[in-house]
Amino acid sequence: MAIQTAWGLHCVHELGLIHQDVKPLNVMMTADGVAKVTDFGLAGARAIAFEGPEQGPAGGTILATSGGMTPAYCSPEQAESAAKNAAGTPREQWPKLTRRTDVWSWAASVLEMFLGERSWLAGQVAHLGLQREPDEPHLPPTPAAVKELLRACFQKRPEDRPHDLMQVADTLRTMYQQETKQTYPREQPKADDLLADSLHNRAVSLFDLGKQEVAAQKWQEALGVDPHHAEATYNWGLIQWRSARMTDQKLLQQLRAVRASSADAARVDYLMGMVHLERADPQAAVHLLSDVVEPGTGRVEITSALALAQSLCDPSEQPPHTFEKHTEGVTSVSWSPDGRYFLSGSYDKSLHLWDVSSGKCLRTFEGHTESVYSVAWSSDGCYALSASGDQTMGLWEVCSGKRLHAFRGHTGPIY
Repeated sequence: MAIQTAWGLHCVHELGLIHQDVKPLNVMMTADGVAKVTDFGLAGARAIAFEGPEQGPAGGTILATSGGMTPAYCSPEQAESAAKNAAGTPREQWPKLTRRTDVWSWAASVLEMFLGERSWLAGQVAHLGLQREPDEPHLPPTPAAVKELLRACFQKRPEDRPHDLMQVADTLRTMYQQETKQTYPREQPKADDLLADSLHNRAVSLFDLGKQEVAAQKWQEALGVDPHHAEATYNWGLIQWRSARMTDQKLLQQLRAVRASSADAARVDYLMGMVHLERADPQAAVHLLSDVVEPGTGRVEITSALALAQSLCDPSEQPPHTFEKHTEGVTSVSWSPDGRYFLSGSYDKSLHLWDVSSGKCLRTFEGHTESVYSVAWSSDGCYALSASGDQTMGLWEVCSGKRLHAFRGHTGPIY
């Protein structure tokens, strides 16, 4: 999370922007764990000056006037600006804010993440949190190297802090490898990818506001930057198809070309499945989406599209099944959120995971010492919970079959 948010802020710094309101509430997560820095409404606008007459964002220190901030995460220079503003001091006498202002607020947010809570009221004293360790016993201590990095980010003079967050992210990646003995798994986003994403998101917003012509221009700009941008290809193609300027076959052909070079083939398959639903071919959508959905992956949009496609198919084309594997009576069943799987619990002390379309038992969950009386799925399909006569509840990871935790406390069977 710290690495990804550092990448995101560095990207906007390179575009000449300072966020000025970095905090945990302005970080959002996609279903597959990608962190997105959001809410640039308070960020103020593009920088008004650079350090040195010839230097731009890549070479100098970005300066900006004071914009919005949240006191619990503000830097010392932001706090000083707020005080001068309250005292009526002319704006030109306020401290200048630079990208290092975001460095301080980013460090406060990361420190809160490691501590599990915020132990300070004012952001300018956030560094005092470095003297603490998490109160919750299940939280690990903050690595010493991370503390040293955050201490550098908390230097009172902005010029003493790291020059930019790319340096910070690179340092964190080294720490990640030292702490986990593994290479950090995510790749740094490319500037072209981020620009294409930005143009595509702008196009969607403009289209929703009824500005179709400007939206079309932004989609074409996005595809000019990245001709294989999946969402831009799909949305712009869908608009053209609905207005009879493109055929559905042409749109599918374009998406297949995108898929050939995409790192997320499942996402492109989902978009092609949506095209099949649009053209009233749910069987083709089921065939395509069934190959990319796995139980417990959390790709909610894909599983929802598959469930819709299955509901539109002719039931007579789906043969019935008898599900047989338990050696004693079945006490409870529970459907997965996408409708493709279900769990069963039994007097034989086990749970089984079943594939609805094939009737096959995919996995057996064993660990209870008495009958399993109740089973349930989590809403994202990643976990299952079982209740047993052995006075425990078991938390299971669906995709691996591992029992993650046994909840104890009841003094009798749990039904």
